[in-house]
Amino acid sequence: MEGCAACPFIVRCYDRVRPAANHFDGVCAARLWVNGKVAASAEGVEPLPKLPTQAGTCGTSSGVKGHRRLGEPLCGECRVTAQRADVRRAGAASIRKRASRGKALASAA
Repeated sequence: MEGCAACPFIVRCYDRVRPAANHFDGVCAARLWVNGKVAASAEGVEPLPKLPTQAGTCGTSSGVKGHRRLGEPLCGECRVTAQRADVRRAGAASIRKRASRGKALASAA
């Protein structure tokens, strides 16, 4: 692992293997991975960057499906898209409407 700390391809290695998503066991990006979690890292190695998603176009239904397929948490755009789809799927019965104020006052009198 110490030899990997000076490697110029640490980020590319991490992007290629994606150890957390693949439950990787072994050495990648100057870190020892066990079941997709870092068990040990080389001294003086920089923190790993956040990788771009491979889910597809975020904010669309295909992006939501891609996040779920890869086991990633939904990004902000995809979370909103999934919530809107859930509301549409539930139908009109899930949307509650308030009675108009005039009807409420008339029935109280």
